[in-house]
Order: sequence, then C-alpha cells, then structure tokens
Amino acid sequence: MLMKHWLVALLLVSRWYIQDGYSPYGFDIQVRNGLLMGEFAQAAASWREVAPIRVVKRAPNLCEFLPTSRYSWYGYYRPLQMQNGQVTRFLVQINGRALQQDFPNSKAARLSTMAHEFGHGLYLRDLGRAYRETSLMSRDRDRTRIVGPQQLDFENVRALQRIVPYVHAHADWPVYGWGQLVQKSDLIVEVRVERVQEYKSAQLATLQVRSVLQGEVRGTEITLDQAVEFLRPGQRLVLFLARRGHYYYEVDGNSKLFAVAEGKYESFVPGFAGVRELQALQQATQAQR
Repeated sequence: MLMKHWLVALLLVSRWYIQDGYSPYGFDIQVRNGLLMGEFAQAAASWREVAPIRVVKRAPNLCEFLPTSRYSWYGYYRPLQMQNGQVTRFLVQINGRALQQDFPNSKAARLSTMAHEFGHGLYLRDLGRAYRETSLMSRDRDRTRIVGPQQLDFENVRALQRIVPYVHAHADWPVYGWGQLVQKSDLIVEVRVERVQEYKSAQLATLQVRSVLQGEVRGTEITLDQAVEFLRPGQRLVLFLARRGHYYYEVDGNSKLFAVAEGKYESFVPGFAGVRELQALQQATQAQR
C-alpha cells in the first residue's frame, strides 16, 4: 500500500512539477557580469536544505543581472547545452528594468526571482494561482514576501531526485489583472502568425494584423521578438504588446489569448478568464480608457 501511494505521488509530481533542469542534487553557477553577486549567493543559499547551489568564480552554468532588457519577463532560464537528453549547461538572467518598474528598489523581489530561476535548475516547473501562498514556483506569488523556497518546493525537489525530467526554456513573467494589462500595452491586436525566423536564443515572428483593439499600426504586419514560449505559423490569437525599438514584446505571461474558434479567444488573465468573443474583448479594452 505504501509503495502504491509513493508511485501515485511520484506520478503527480512528474506531471505538475517537472520542467527544465540541470541537477536536482544541486549545482555550481557563475555570475557572468559580476553584478549583484551577493544577492545571487543569498538566493542560492535558500535552497541548501535540499540541494547545495554554490556561486563560484568559474562554473559551466551562468547567471547574470541585466540592468536593462527589452523583454517583459522578470527572470529567464535557458539550457545552453544538452547531452543525451540532459542539460549540461544553463543560463539564468534577471531583468532589472522589469523588476524596477513593478517593484521599485525591492531586494526581496530580486531575491524571489533569482531563487525561482534556480528552482528551474533543480527541475521544478512553474505553478499557477492555486499555489501563490505555498510555493516560490508560482507566477502569482507575492514576490516581496515569498523570497525563497517553501516547504512544498523542498518536498517537490526531494521527489524529483528520483525522476529523469524533460527540458525547455522558461521565463518568470509578471501577472497583471485586466486593467493593468490594458494600460501597460502600447498595442492590442488580433493577429495570425505568418512566419517565424529562429535564432540561437530568440525568435522573430511576423504577424499579420487582422484587427486593432488598442493603439496604431502602420501597414498590415508587425514583428514580435520572443525569447521563450515561441509562436508557430498559422496560429491565431489576440496579443497585448509593448513596443521597444523596431519590435514588439509581450507585456506579461497572459498576453497571448489563443483562438479556440472563429472570433473566440481564451483568456487566462486574472479576473477576466474564460473564452471571450472578440467584441467582448474590444468592449472590455475600451472600458479601461
């Protein structure tokens, strides 16, 4: 009976918690540009109960604090090298511009983001709103209060130390309500993905604009710059975008509303979740002006 319960628990963990990774037993990491080395070391030490993470002068894995970044995510994890299906090197980046915008001068928010990304190095995945009070890995957590791993996170790492997970890139996005999302968007558009151009650590997607809910567009196409969660040709969706330079960028983790039927899009925006018709999205957008 105990074996049965253990196997069920393991399967649940593998379904809900596995993502990314390097070693669930700990790892060494190097601060690439030397910025905020003490804070990276503090975030690493918060995991010592289950897995030693050491900030050292030279290591295969890299982390860096970016004072400015064109993207909207707070933190980013990306495998740099793979061998036999396992990550042998990875990169963590912390977006100083985005954190300063939403959490001015908050060391707690920086530590929360750093420790969250290190969690992906231990194979933990993002969790949703239901875990906002109990897990560092929730995108909906209070980043000024949950600055390190919680008991649930420790338990999940211990379980994952028995599992071989899968890997892909990840971003720790902000999560805004409808009003904030609309106000932070330079452009809200209904689009179809025409084509994509892949690069080593990013993708440029050419989007055909079908209708504009907010903002202005010159011509019929725009370009979306993505570092993670790439779009595919043929997809139809409504996007909430910020313009930086020549390209557009997603505003938060729920900026993509994918089509589920003609003229209907699925929203995961807090307080505005569900399948919505385009007309309803237009009316809700106009109500925030």
